[in-house]
Amino acid sequence: MGSWGNFRRPRTKNEKMQWRIINDRRPIVAMSCDKLACKEYARDVATGEGLNLRIPQTYWVGTDVRDLQSLAAKLPARWVLKPNHSSGRFALIDTSVQPVDWERLIAVCNRWVQRDEEELGQGHWGYGQARHLIFAEERIGDGAAVPGIKVRTTHGNVLGYSAGVGTPPHKKRWQYNSDFERIAREAPRFNPGDELSVIDLLSPESKQTLARLGSVLTRDFDHQRCDLYFANNEFWFGEYSIYATSGLSNHYPAADAAIAATWVLTSDPRGLIGQERFMTYLRTKPRATLSGGA
Repeated sequence: MGSWGNFRRPRTKNEKMQWRIINDRRPIVAMSCDKLACKEYARDVATGEGLNLRIPQTYWVGTDVRDLQSLAAKLPARWVLKPNHSSGRFALIDTSVQPVDWERLIAVCNRWVQRDEEELGQGHWGYGQARHLIFAEERIGDGAAVPGIKVRTTHGNVLGYSAGVGTPPHKKRWQYNSDFERIAREAPRFNPGDELSVIDLLSPESKQTLARLGSVLTRDFDHQRCDLYFANNEFWFGEYSIYATSGLSNHYPAADAAIAATWVLTSDPRGLIGQERFMTYLRTKPRATLSGGA
């Protein structure tokens, strides 16, 4: 049996995440739940530090996929469709394999633009502040599964990494500390034996770049998970996961303890001081190559 968390004086990583969900209403939280805003923010901070970070090109932004359908002839063969204000939802398109089922996409996206469990069930305030939009973007890689890398930080200090490839329930995952040393887990999918992950195969120079990216991309946050991809020897931005696991997981006790020990919660969860630039990303009209944005 579990136990009730201490949300007045949170100490564990899960308690602090739940405190964030209940209390933190700063614009930086809202921005990190808006995928289009995050792409521009990541572009700006990486460029400002002279770091090479690829940002998937945005082709179209809107609320009615029929508008995107009218531009179908201008789309590449491979692309991705996502809601701007949710997590874990996407449609992978490759017309070289099969034609686009526009009727299905229209029906799916009509649901996607509505409020979902992020807001209504899990209490993730930030997703409710994000713009309820759909967007089509560049698909990374050449068709094979693109390995993902997640960087966990507190106050811009990298605490660990994880690598993954494939999709659930067959997804394989590897966990690493901040020195790129593996953290073993008993569950087979978290500890795929001697099989090498994308992190194991990175050159020393690429590992240095990854560490630097992880720090720079998260330095404005008290705690953040930054999701990246590695393809064609380049790092690509994925998204931020500011409510990662909703404070309900215990997959990596040692890693969670490190986060809890170094995560200092904001003393002003409803404050606006120093938050204007994050609000700007939410107000800026999204740029897209096939439309004027939404």
